[in-house]
Amino acid sequence: MQAVFNGSATSNVINLQPNLSLVGLHIPSGFAGTTMTFQAAAIDDPASTYRTITAVDGASTYTVTITADRFIPLDPRVFAGVKLLRLVAALSNSVTIQIEARPIQ
Repeated sequence: MQAVFNGSATSNVINLQPNLSLVGLHIPSGFAGTTMTFQAAAIDDPASTYRTITAVDGASTYTVTITADRFIPLDPRVFAGVKLLRLVAALSNSVTIQIEARPIQ
């Protein structure tokens, strides 16, 4: 799967297959920015409203620190049950990020 940033801070919509959870991001060398947050749709419609995903504790926005040219592991519990997802970078980008997802156990 891929997240594509076309000169924007928000990626395309990523459809996580049923029973998959996001586990990591392969950040390319051209990525700009130092943090990333995530948004999920409340319904199974790519045109629906997206809301910011919170951390497992529910108290704060789930934010990861990003470094270019690295693999960034993610907490799969945060993405369990998410079907439609968007990545939100701190800065606009024109890159493609490879996404790792694994079956929920």
